Amino acid sequence: MKHSKWSDPAYKTVRISDCLTKVEWFSRGQAKPKNHILLSKLVGVRFGRRSANFKRQKIKSFAQEQRSFSLLGEDKTLDLEADLKEQMEMFLEGLWSVIEYHKKNNPDFLKGSAILGKKTK
Repeated sequence: MKHSKWSDPAYKTVRISDCLTKVEWFSRGQAKPKNHILLSKLVGVRFGRRSANFKRQKIKSFAQEQRSFSLLGEDKTLDLEADLKEQMEMFLEGLWSVIEYHKKNNPDFLKGSAILGKKTK
């Protein structure tokens, strides 16, 4: 579920782009992604519900806190809440794998990124 400052939380499809350069998201029924964060502009991942968007919503359980995280970009933040903690972990594992791929095969792509192996608590 994506949290936003302009609307209520909504289910979105969130994925790594086919070209492995973006995290993109879109609503069900949309053919193309609505928005994205370039991996080269990703500066961190923050676990929990600490962003302004999350703080607008009342937390219902500790489990909800445990499966929430924010992808921090240079110019935007993507606040997400997974249905299951394992779902969040799988997505982030895939994200780290793509970042590792770029570090080995395309290091110039991540040259300006602060995400190089760092996780924000």
